[in-house]
Amino acid sequence: MLPGAVFGGPHTAGAPGFLRDFLRHCASGNNYATGEKGTRLDYISFHSKGSTRTVEGYPQMDLGGNIRVLKQGFSIIGQFPQYRQRPVIIGECDPEGLAALSARQHPANIYRNVSTYAVYEVAMMKHSLDLAERIGVNLQGVLTWAFMFDGRDYFEGFRTLSTNGVDKPVLNGFKMLGMLRGERIPLQSSGAVGPDAILKGELRRRSDIDGIATRDGQKVQILLWNYHDRIVPGSATAVRLSVRAPREDLSGAHLVHYRVDDTHSNAYTVWLKMGSPQQPTRPQIESLKAAGRLEMLEPACFADVNDGLLELSFELPRFGVSLIEINWVD
Repeated sequence: MLPGAVFGGPHTAGAPGFLRDFLRHCASGNNYATGEKGTRLDYISFHSKGSTRTVEGYPQMDLGGNIRVLKQGFSIIGQFPQYRQRPVIIGECDPEGLAALSARQHPANIYRNVSTYAVYEVAMMKHSLDLAERIGVNLQGVLTWAFMFDGRDYFEGFRTLSTNGVDKPVLNGFKMLGMLRGERIPLQSSGAVGPDAILKGELRRRSDIDGIATRDGQKVQILLWNYHDRIVPGSATAVRLSVRAPREDLSGAHLVHYRVDDTHSNAYTVWLKMGSPQQPTRPQIESLKAAGRLEMLEPACFADVNDGLLELSFELPRFGVSLIEINWVD
């Protein structure tokens, strides 16, 4: 017996009926171990996946499909009042369900090497948090299902965060999420598609320009992205960012701007420029590792605050992610 063990489940994927039956059983069903009614449930978990396929010669993602599965699971949990505040952990939340199927076998899985994967995961985190709040469940964790796949070729296209010790762009997306601190604060974007339109497949027609912001003492962090379900070339979006300072008498702010896109924090594009070597030299490996680190878009700088408002303008490429850190100065 392990009375202190954490007990949860069911960790099912695409089985809403089973999730509902499982929760009903834990809430009031016969416990054949104790002979009583109900079974201890410390947390609730299920899996949520999107899908990838090739359309007109280009890879196509389905972020809306991933959100749809989350919404369904959250809604089922919300039907049980006793479980509304129980921690919910999404044991696997990924763009598709075939981690061990490489891009060689399924060409649409090339998304795993490019910055699209980073943008997808960052956007998915925001929509997961918003959806949980909207339905009223206690989301505590969202996990990816990725492995090492040791001994395979460089950038073979498995669902990994690195390849032969070289970080992929997606890992820098997770690093950005991990850098966020403090409490979440409101962010509005005129370019946001919105959850309802995303569920209707709108991301296959236009890009989602959205973000998430946090505040920790004198620091504000803003994570912005440019996402599209179809991995096709597209023009960058001009972003005008306005941030209200906590006081109008502040003189300015120190800025740090991190970026993941085709040319920043991206070892894959550097590897392609090298000629896609499968036996890179030691200098090439060092160059790839350097290119895989999280990179600033430009050197840290100081920006003025005018009438309590900080305004920034920059280009955000399709499948680009920016993390802007603002430290207010008295």
